[in-house]
Amino acid sequence: MLATLLSGMKHSAIVLPVILVVLGLCACSSESNDDGWSPTANHVFIHRDSLGQSVVYQSPACFIFDSESDCYFVSNINGDPCTRWDNGYIIKFDRKMALVDNYFIDGRDSDKTLHAPKGMVVRDHILYVADIDAIRGFDVETGKQVTTISLREEFHVAYLNDITRDREGNLYVSDMIGNAVYKIDRANNVSLLTRMFSPSGLCFHDNGLYAVGWERPALYRVSLAGDVTIIKTDSAFKHLDGIDVDSAGQLYFADRTQGVVYRCCPGDTTLTVVVDNLKEPGDISCDRRHGLLMLTHLGGSVSLFREQKANISADSAFQS
Repeated sequence: MLATLLSGMKHSAIVLPVILVVLGLCACSSESNDDGWSPTANHVFIHRDSLGQSVVYQSPACFIFDSESDCYFVSNINGDPCTRWDNGYIIKFDRKMALVDNYFIDGRDSDKTLHAPKGMVVRDHILYVADIDAIRGFDVETGKQVTTISLREEFHVAYLNDITRDREGNLYVSDMIGNAVYKIDRANNVSLLTRMFSPSGLCFHDNGLYAVGWERPALYRVSLAGDVTIIKTDSAFKHLDGIDVDSAGQLYFADRTQGVVYRCCPGDTTLTVVVDNLKEPGDISCDRRHGLLMLTHLGGSVSLFREQKANISADSAFQS
């Protein structure tokens, strides 16, 4: 029913809030209402896909959009985030948020290894996933595992949490327990970029990295030479997790303990609370093509909300 409605709206003047209301009404289960969440035009929890199929979450850690394949991916830890159980999995949606497969990439398959997947990024049609002590690469179309970049033996990492990329395709990954950020070049050579206390989320913007801290909660800028600068700290911060930048250059980051998503600009450190009263918000990422922000909630859900000041029409929502 929802797919038919979206198709019928293709040439209408109805804007994104209406799509999100409909998607929210179809997608939000009684569980979301039990937890005090209700669908609104600005923030929608996705428990079913756009065709009404149930989505299976088990501690979802990261929710991203890949503009090259026009698909969405959700990593699921499925157990203890530090245990090598080989039962982590990744959900895939198509560009219209229809479910491709709840277990598109599954560590329980004999030809794949995936323990507790967290942050993800796509480079050259390969989905790179931070998985405890290694980065694992999977083909975005087939789900086939194509590479493993281990940081275990040489760097003794314990908790790879987030991963991002720069314009040249270099990857950067945070080791939250090991207090480090590593660089992986296009030849998959790994080097230490910098030491910093408890980095959790990472994103690339304006020729540098931005990071948020978990145990010492603050917003940081990390130069590509490894210099670390505190951009913003606040007494309200508790445990900062995900961070990303939208199409206008605004930074969004989540405080898991406080249940809040903040927004600020690199040149203006004034904080704005975008949404609050959330249950365990984790990673945050931006779908800059459609003006959407995506959140994971470790209790077992993901959600979508709009970039503030974005003006997205029904012609582009989930369909470009």
